[in-house]
Parts: sequence; structure tokens; C-alpha cells
Amino acid sequence: MGRRLVMVVLVLCVMAVGPSLLAQEAAPKECAWHYELSLFLWGSGLSGTAGPAANQLQVTESFSGLVGYLDMAFMGHFQASSGKWSILFDPYYVDLGDDTVLGDGSPAHIDMKDTILNLAGGYRLYQGAKTSFDLTFGMRYNELRTVITSDIYPSQHKTINWLDPVMGFKGGVELGKTWSFGYRADVGGFGFGSRLTWSGDVLFNVKLSKVCSLSTGYLYYDVDYTEGGGPSDPEAFVYDMAQAGPVLGVTFRW
Repeated sequence: MGRRLVMVVLVLCVMAVGPSLLAQEAAPKECAWHYELSLFLWGSGLSGTAGPAANQLQVTESFSGLVGYLDMAFMGHFQASSGKWSILFDPYYVDLGDDTVLGDGSPAHIDMKDTILNLAGGYRLYQGAKTSFDLTFGMRYNELRTVITSDIYPSQHKTINWLDPVMGFKGGVELGKTWSFGYRADVGGFGFGSRLTWSGDVLFNVKLSKVCSLSTGYLYYDVDYTEGGGPSDPEAFVYDMAQAGPVLGVTFRW
């Protein structure tokens, strides 16, 4: 219910803000290339189910609960823009292990390596003196490697990968000479890869110099994917998971 409520809020925001932005006349923009590179720490929690449909794992952990099991986490963002067009690349990598329970209540341990590569194009619909609004469209590659060990059942090793089409929006607001606010959201899958995937983030940025700034905010990523005949097929592999938490990063622009 919570995920659906957040999605409804995002859609309403686009419906409310998008038409007014489209009605504005876009300011002229020079066509020189500009670049942006960001590196982030993501305090992500984990919530959802994973594993064979007949005996899925239930995982619900905050970041503070997962930090003891976190082996490595990396998140980045690269953007190249010229005029109204931009290219965006976002890599995510999480390597963690967690003690949990199977669907029948028996204890188990899961080791999970999750790689996400997001490649998208952007088109600027509006550029004002202090605000901007872009549409985004692209593909998201997902690779998940899991090892599930249990005292009752044989160990299960699984590697799955899939590709999702995604579409969304992003924008920014300058709050002064030093502070700015950015937001971004997308939705995809639509049954081509996952049944549904979506993400959203908000960031507050403080400029340290012309080329460097610090950012803090919140990121949410959700995916519902099934490999096989569907969730009702006992042989299918289900990955229905949400990752969410605060982010802290540094950005370089040139």
C-alpha cells in the first residue's frame, strides 16, 4: 500500500507541475557540452521477498540492521549535456549477506550481489532562471546473484539478469547562490523484463566551489521481477524487493 501511495503522489506531482512548465517558453541554451560526475554513499535498507516461489525468503532490514552484513556498496552518476539534450549513466552495486527465514519459517542465510546499470537520455522541456524540468527515457540492466543456505534444504545458487525500459522525469531548483534542490523519478518494466520497477530521489546540494558540491537526500528503488512461469509456479524465481535510505555524495562539474 505504501509503495502505491508514493507512486500516486509522484504521478500527481507530474500532472500538477508538468503542464505549467510546458506552458513556459524555454530559455535559449548554448550547445557546448557540460559534464557532471557524482559519487554517493547510500544507507539503503532492504525489504521484500526473494527466492523460489514455493519457498521465498522474507527480508526486512533497515540500514542500521544491514550494516553489519554489508561487504561493499557503490553508487554513481554521470551526465553529459548539450543544449536541451543530455545522456545519463547511473551504476549501482551492493554486496551483502543477511540472516533471514524461509517461507516455511525455517532459518536461512542469503548472500546477494546486486548490480544495476541505468542508461538514459534526457530532453529539457523547460529552462528558467532558477528552475529546470526534463523528460528521461532509457534502459535499466539488472543482474542479481544470490546464494541461499539453510540447515534443512540444499544450498541454492542463482544468477539472473534482465533489461527494463524506463521513462521518467528530473528537475532542479536553485534556492540561492549556494543551495539547490534536485529531484528525479522513473518507472519501467511493464512486463518486458520486470513486472514493474520504479525509483525516485530528492537531493539538497551545497556548492563548495564552481566545480564541486556536496549532496544529501533520499533514494528509493523498487523492483518486482519473476523468472519462470510466474509467482504461482513453484519453480519460478521471485525477486520483489525495495531498497531505500539516505544518500550522501560529492559532485564535480566541468
